[in-house]
Amino acid sequence: MSSFWTLFKVTLKNMLRFDRKKGTLPLMIVGFAAVGLVFGFMIVAGTLGIGQYFVEYDAVPEFLTILFLVTQAVVLIFGTATIVGVMFFSRDTEFVLALPVKSSVLFFAKLTYVYLTELLISAFVVLTGGITMGLMAGMGGGY
Repeated sequence: MSSFWTLFKVTLKNMLRFDRKKGTLPLMIVGFAAVGLVFGFMIVAGTLGIGQYFVEYDAVPEFLTILFLVTQAVVLIFGTATIVGVMFFSRDTEFVLALPVKSSVLFFAKLTYVYLTELLISAFVVLTGGITMGLMAGMGGGY
């Protein structure tokens, strides 16, 4: 189990590494924040636009079901691309396979990384749309 956590930390650091050039890290953070704000605005605007009809017809649980289904579709599309990139086109595979660890441990460490990143994307979509719908339906922020 300790080899799994070691490989997971190495995979995480490898995937989140930034170029050593001066100013790259702040630029990447600003870029990720800008993309997050744009997508967050799109989700909130879409929920405000279509959510009023769900509130009017007392179909708020159905909206959340649709939101979860959309999230699953997003994870399926982007997760497939991520898993192919992490599993097959990673440059560290030959190096790590030379270490005295099982290849299954390496596979599960990389799969855990992909799972956690997709979980963060799903949580962002569901929380942004869900909180907006809860506020629209008059259920408060705790919804």
